[in-house]
Amino acid sequence: MRNRLLAAAITGLAATPVAAQEGPEVSWFGFAQIAAETTDEDETGDGGGVKFAADRIRIGNTARWGNGVHSKLQVDFNASGISTEENDQGLLKSASNTNQLPNIIKDAVVGYRVNDNLDIQAGMRKMPVGMDFNTSGKKLDIPKRSMEKDLVLERSAGAFLFGQAGSAGSRLGYALAVANPATRSGAVDPGAGECFIADAGAPGEVNEPGSPGEDNSYAGRLSYQAGQALYAEGYYGTSTTSCTAGNAEDYQVYGVGLRGQPTSRLTLKAEWIQGANVQHVDGRDRDVWYVHGGYMLNPGLEAVIRHYNSSYEGGSVDADLGETWFNANFFLAPEARHQARIQLSLVLPRGDTEASDYGGDAPDQFHRTALNFDKDGDAETTFLAQFQAAF
Repeated sequence: MRNRLLAAAITGLAATPVAAQEGPEVSWFGFAQIAAETTDEDETGDGGGVKFAADRIRIGNTARWGNGVHSKLQVDFNASGISTEENDQGLLKSASNTNQLPNIIKDAVVGYRVNDNLDIQAGMRKMPVGMDFNTSGKKLDIPKRSMEKDLVLERSAGAFLFGQAGSAGSRLGYALAVANPATRSGAVDPGAGECFIADAGAPGEVNEPGSPGEDNSYAGRLSYQAGQALYAEGYYGTSTTSCTAGNAEDYQVYGVGLRGQPTSRLTLKAEWIQGANVQHVDGRDRDVWYVHGGYMLNPGLEAVIRHYNSSYEGGSVDADLGETWFNANFFLAPEARHQARIQLSLVLPRGDTEASDYGGDAPDQFHRTALNFDKDGDAETTFLAQFQAAF
């Protein structure tokens, strides 16, 4: 009997390292979004037909170990690369991956789930700012991210904490983040041209605004979930600047979002987001709001209407632009909606739709918009289509 017990103990001890070294449970995912849109002749004489492109070409995986450790990697082969051109100060013109991982990497995260209610993560991922922005790109209600996108803090490399309390019927959630300067955001200027102009001096003496370890971004979010009937969140974020120009200020962003499903077929959403000191310029402010309604006509077809409004104030410019989206979502595999989907959208502009209304500056400096501008500088009605395949 003793020999059997000894043999069992030795076998158990020998098996323990093997069990501890078992590989993680890995899941792969990917999706491709092929887009088409109408174009009109622009000021250079180009356009006049249908333009084809890709919105996202992504692949990635998630891994989970049995001890709470997990990871995620996602790359986008459609992401733009870093520019090799230099500006007047000898700095690269890239505005999207300064002090971050290469643009092709969307997410690179390792984490530890302490329990079902607390998760600690580190790496490159979305900051917890923006309700619609934190919706996966393959689950968007309309083909494009629109006006609010340039106000969020986007993705950044840092440390993150996610937690929740309560039951499935009534749950409070929170998220905190400390990260590098949010230089992937359209509202954060990694080159800060105004700073360099004001502080121009000997090479190496300019106090750059996006210096990791000196500047950081911070974000926090509180949320409340009451089943499918109501979800509400409020968020705040900032990306600091060490620029010493007189008009340089930290960028700040805050907003609220609401969504709910009063019935199984009807989805309602609304969000308001405000950005202060856009591109670190004191007094340059923008805000965006939208209201949204979606109705499932049948398991394979959803009708969506979304209206945006974007306002800008800064310097001598005061502009207001709106978009109304009429959208149809065709789910070709209703049991797995986003694996095969076609989206068709008609986008109607309103407000300051002429380039001259923006003080002679490019319209996209003030409003992120999917609209086309014709050869006379007028925003025009746009038709968009997107074809998605995912696994």
